Amino acid sequence: MPVQVSPGGHRWAAIAGQRTHIASNALRAETGLEFGAALRDNHALSAGARLGLLWQALPQWQMQAEAHGEQAFLGETGTQGAVSLEQSYALGKNSALRLRGSYRHYNNTAPERRLEFSWLGYF
Repeated sequence: MPVQVSPGGHRWAAIAGQRTHIASNALRAETGLEFGAALRDNHALSAGARLGLLWQALPQWQMQAEAHGEQAFLGETGTQGAVSLEQSYALGKNSALRLRGSYRHYNNTAPERRLEFSWLGYF
């Protein structure tokens, strides 16, 4: 199975009846600095990581998984994390159907769960 290194991570190509592509976003570090009266001490400094995987099962069908975690350690402190799964199916050159499920939490608050279905139009 050939592996190509790309600026966004690694890319694998495999033959399974027809060509399938899987793209992996390498572990990406993120930082954040926020200001506002709603934050303790009016600011928050955070650091975290994000990891994603994109799979093109068919030329018109794509799936994506992503995980994200972040820790605020200066000013407003706390942790947050999210996981999402998404798939889209192209109906033609200018439209697609998308199904997305996500789970997100912040500190000890109730987690947010979403399931979204959308019809996209491109122009």
